[in-house]
Amino acid sequence: MRSERSGTADVERATLRLRLAAAALATTLVLLGGGSPAWVPAGLVAYLAFAVVARYAMPFVPEPVARGVAIGAIGVDIAATGVLVAALPLDRPAWALFMIPIGLGALRYGAFGAAAVAALAIVAIDVVLALRLQEAEAVALWPLQLVVAAALVAAELAKIRGRDVVEHDVLQRRTAALSDLSGAMTSSQVLRIATEHVYRVPGVSAAWAWTQREDVTAIEHARGDVPHHLAATSLGP
Repeated sequence: MRSERSGTADVERATLRLRLAAAALATTLVLLGGGSPAWVPAGLVAYLAFAVVARYAMPFVPEPVARGVAIGAIGVDIAATGVLVAALPLDRPAWALFMIPIGLGALRYGAFGAAAVAALAIVAIDVVLALRLQEAEAVALWPLQLVVAAALVAAELAKIRGRDVVEHDVLQRRTAALSDLSGAMTSSQVLRIATEHVYRVPGVSAAWAWTQREDVTAIEHARGDVPHHLAATSLGP
């Protein structure tokens, strides 16, 4: 359980760092290039506040709604980047900041997340080009190609990271189970420890052990939501 909480905290810290990097790059574009509307600096400050609040509020969000909140936050990243691209001159490479939401999608949801965010980023760029068609040149299609390439890279990295995370998690669980089992002195302790570790595996909602004593078979060491018809079962030989 501690490793799961640590992994979640690592994701939240990485998310904050990526958003701070996006804000820093956007600030550079605005300050050095000039020609941006007066409200853009205020928008950057608001985005920084959003990044910090999202980082430190996520641990307090109930788990059933945490996924929806995370998806909504990535939606804010995409919208903020799209607004910045629309506000700045088209020759300013603000579209490169779409790499940050794509990276966040890969970080949280793997290859599917990277692909989904890239698709939304392409839609946002298309909308900006359509609204400013008279200013756009043929070279303006380059950002679309770059976004697709970034999505492919992020997807491949997400696959590699996913395999590493799974292998590391399996190794940790095996080590913990063997360490606990080494201290068991009786068969009952072995069964209790085994069912406890099985119950901790992601996706497992219940675990129990069938035991037979004096020609009676019954459930012991039940953990989680054991089906009622099984929990009440006591069978003969």
